[in-house]
Amino acid sequence: MTEQERKRIREICGVIKQRIKEQHIGYFQGYNAPLFFISTDYPGLWLEHVYDAVFYAKLSPGSSRLAIAKNTIRLFIEHQTEEGQYPCYFLDPARAGCPPQEAIGYSQIQECVSFAALCLEVCQMSGDHRLLEEAYESAKRWDGWLRRCRMTRGLGLVEQFAGYDTGHDWSGLVEGFSCPGLYERDAALSLWSAAAGNLAAGRRKT
Repeated sequence: MTEQERKRIREICGVIKQRIKEQHIGYFQGYNAPLFFISTDYPGLWLEHVYDAVFYAKLSPGSSRLAIAKNTIRLFIEHQTEEGQYPCYFLDPARAGCPPQEAIGYSQIQECVSFAALCLEVCQMSGDHRLLEEAYESAKRWDGWLRRCRMTRGLGLVEQFAGYDTGHDWSGLVEGFSCPGLYERDAALSLWSAAAGNLAAGRRKT
């Protein structure tokens, strides 16, 4: 790679960093902690988007980026139902043009990457033992909800009710099953159990 090519890459990275700072870090109406927005076109955050905040923190670990990742995680933990379900999305009322009571949705799972695993990554980067405890207890409740409500056939696998459950809506990955759009099986539970186990292991070490 020539020096001119390296210079061009640095220039592109500078533009990207500036765009993220100006357009992808912001606040939700009624929520006073900065969050990472995946896109200027999305009026909120979906559970799968927690990954983006964590990845942003991993690119260049620092107190401000880690704080954004923690805020994004806590946004979903704080709105977990008593039964253990996480919101599938959390809209900014100002951007979405909706009343606050309609800003939180629970209609699907919307989990692409294990939420517990993402929590663990942030806890390992930050050394935040308090968040580790919160995430562990929260993950246990979420795991329990999945077992009770998304294993209706007793096969030991989480059932995918719709493409939205894993963020694969409009994807060929969920086409061609015997029951399209209804009970599509997914092996996420084994990944979830492993992630929860890692959270527990990290908790024991503190």
